[in-house]
Amino acid sequence: MSGNFVQSTVLRAMALSGLQMRARSMVWRRGPRIFVNSLPKAGTHLATSLLGQHPQMVSSYCHILTQEVDRSGGAQAFQIDQDRLSLKLRRIRGGQFVTSHLPFDADCHRMLLEEDFRIVNIVRDPRDVLISMLHYISGLKRHRLHRLLTTEYSTDRERAAALLAGFSPEQLEEYGVSTFPYAMILGRFVGWANASDVLTLRFEDLAGPRGGGSAESQLNAISALFEHTKLDPETDRVLTGGSHKKTATLRKGIIGEWRDFFDEPLLAEVNAASSNWLDEFGYGRG
Repeated sequence: MSGNFVQSTVLRAMALSGLQMRARSMVWRRGPRIFVNSLPKAGTHLATSLLGQHPQMVSSYCHILTQEVDRSGGAQAFQIDQDRLSLKLRRIRGGQFVTSHLPFDADCHRMLLEEDFRIVNIVRDPRDVLISMLHYISGLKRHRLHRLLTTEYSTDRERAAALLAGFSPEQLEEYGVSTFPYAMILGRFVGWANASDVLTLRFEDLAGPRGGGSAESQLNAISALFEHTKLDPETDRVLTGGSHKKTATLRKGIIGEWRDFFDEPLLAEVNAASSNWLDEFGYGRG
């Protein structure tokens, strides 16, 4: 994939539009419709690379952007625009998956169930998420935070600390962007894991030996994924196909990269901001 394509919003939009039209034309397809959601940089591409190897599934090439279906105006309390979401969901055919990074919203959850989507929620160690987010934004010129992060901060440590704290009203005015503090961002996604009809999987389990995890955990996670989504148990075939296909947004997919990145003071700040997430999903502090 060329660097120009990766960096160009126009070229990507043109290519995706064509792929989405082709996917919508597959009116004959049957099978489950699957909604894969996560915190940004937490593992949607890993999950869909596994789903895409299953013979019953193909991609819809649809990624639902939060700003496309958010009627809160960027407020802390995310609120779904039900009409816009409904329009997007009804374009997804049987045997296709769609991805998103939507914060939890009760109406969104209800709509997905009413549309008979199988919901899969991916979580990941928030310390690795922060590092992945940092490298992604720094390397992607079309990202709305790229100019701010690479202009205002000179080191990766400073950039990580900035993402952790969120950006100021003054920066919002100058660069036209803003983010919530990292702790607030994490909190907006926890509701997905608390829903009994949503399957929550850990990135670390899906990654398997190639990502620094275990083969047994990967096998169990993929089996749970196929059972929840009512797919035939094609685990051996999927594992043979490999789960770390290179994409424009998948950088390394390695577990525990944070151990070699943070100094002790910054790690203490990250742990404090991530405390609820670390406890709820079983990630240690050390």
